[in-house]
Amino acid sequence: MFGADFSNSDLSGSEFYMVLAMGASFSNAILKNAKFAGGSYKDVDFSNADLSGAIFTSDNMGGYVDLSGADFSGAKTDKALFESAVYDNSTKLPAGVAMAGLSLKAP
Repeated sequence: MFGADFSNSDLSGSEFYMVLAMGASFSNAILKNAKFAGGSYKDVDFSNADLSGAIFTSDNMGGYVDLSGADFSGAKTDKALFESAVYDNSTKLPAGVAMAGLSLKAP
């Protein structure tokens, strides 16, 4: 998925297996209970996306992934790598989870 635009799309329950996404946008997308497994996401925009209940398994979310304002309530992210991903104060991380490698985005 190079440059794919899923902005404002309802992709609830979708399954993303072994996806290579570069320059894609999921901005404001609804991805409730989506499953991500074995993918690589670089320069991808998940800003303000609803990722509540999503499951991330062995995903590489590094290389500037924008998580600003994203909602990860109830998501399982413990097997994903978020190195170089950015978030802001409105990003809702799963309870008790600190995603290693995340950087706070400057306002």
